[in-house]
Amino acid sequence: MIYIAIDGDDIHQKFEKCLLQNDETNISRTGMDITNTIDRIIDHLRHENLKIVFSAGDCILCKCDAVDLIDLSNYLEKIGNTNTVSVGIGDTLEKTYIAFKYARSVGKNSIVKYTSNNKLETFDLNTAVSHSSCFAEGLTPCPVE
Repeated sequence: MIYIAIDGDDIHQKFEKCLLQNDETNISRTGMDITNTIDRIIDHLRHENLKIVFSAGDCILCKCDAVDLIDLSNYLEKIGNTNTVSVGIGDTLEKTYIAFKYARSVGKNSIVKYTSNNKLETFDLNTAVSHSSCFAEGLTPCPVE
């Protein structure tokens, strides 16, 4: 089983900015845009036979037997508009969370897969081409090109 965690990048900061600017119109519009985007992603994932385990706000956790990273990357890039997402993939919830946190730490808008040989493999969301791999044991950061 493969778990996939998807979360919008910098969404909270967009809402905070609207709050601090007392901009009710823009916060409402931003909320609706995020909700619509997440709903479209969920529909796509279900269409691809992924099971939604959890969805709230701008977060989705799903599971499947296999995932095509290029197809997933292309879809997320196409639907993202001005928003980007970070994605973590693993064969346990713990490994998925570690991969997700690593995706966030390397600059966001990326997919990180926790591989079966305990490596974190990073993919640029725009291309789904692997940029680097590093050992996940101890979570020692590795350079990302």
